[in-house]
Amino acid sequence: MMKSLASYAMRGPLQAILAVVGLAIASLLFFPLSWPLSYLSAGLVALVGLTQASRESVLIVFGATAALAVLAMVIGSPHFAVGYALAVWLPAWLAAQWLRQRESISQALLLCGLVGLVGISIMFLLLGDPAQWWGEYFNQQVIPALKQAGIEIQDEVSLRAVLEQSARLMTGAMLTTLVLSAIIGLLAGRYWQALLFGTASPGEFHQLRLGTLAAGVALAIVALAQFVGGLPGQWLVNAATVVVGVFLFQGLAVGHALAARSQNAQPWLVALYIVLLFTLPYGAIAIAMLGILDNWIELRRRFPGATG
Repeated sequence: MMKSLASYAMRGPLQAILAVVGLAIASLLFFPLSWPLSYLSAGLVALVGLTQASRESVLIVFGATAALAVLAMVIGSPHFAVGYALAVWLPAWLAAQWLRQRESISQALLLCGLVGLVGISIMFLLLGDPAQWWGEYFNQQVIPALKQAGIEIQDEVSLRAVLEQSARLMTGAMLTTLVLSAIIGLLAGRYWQALLFGTASPGEFHQLRLGTLAAGVALAIVALAQFVGGLPGQWLVNAATVVVGVFLFQGLAVGHALAARSQNAQPWLVALYIVLLFTLPYGAIAIAMLGILDNWIELRRRFPGATG
């Protein structure tokens, strides 16, 4: 079904716009599937960026944004389309452009992570203390909105305490969400490119390795985040969320590569993602740390059936 959707999007600009916008709308209508559907929408944008000339792919993204804006006018929020394009489609398109030029999926993922870290730094420079800004936003916007919606808050003091703790991580959480969207969209687009055109290997993800330099920087950020206090410590904690998000994919690549050497790969992968889903965020952190360490211990070379 997914291959058919990608094939339809490749028939022409109009079909690509319809498919991209259709998935975006579906992500808004079917709330339990919002994230997967938005990732697929980003994946189609990445596929367009990987397979079409830059000018044509830009026109498709602009066309999809305009079409979504027209539809959003029905609910009185045309600006929502611009926000969706900037948050979901643009990062995936930029990552696809980088991958198309460099032909290195590792570099593309590192670029996504670097952009996330730069984004966190910019927010700290602009806001001074982003946690304070988020705290005010929660107190002045979120809690009043909950009350206005008729939601009864039984223990407002406890809720405010939880939101205050969350405020310290919100900058990193927001940027990590954008990074994850770009990376998942890019990987989906690359996978479809391999299936439809054969210009990339479907097993390319199995060989993903981000390098010892990036792993060393990531390990330093995660370690220092445990000990450094003050504003630098807050930056490190938020940066660590981006680092974990990026290296999660190398950990998953190790799991995919090892599972592929088994005669029953699918059950192993299903089990891996079930464990990951039900142990968040600790499972993601553990797999990301595995991804970081893999740059030195090279697990895929140490198990039977390993290929160079």
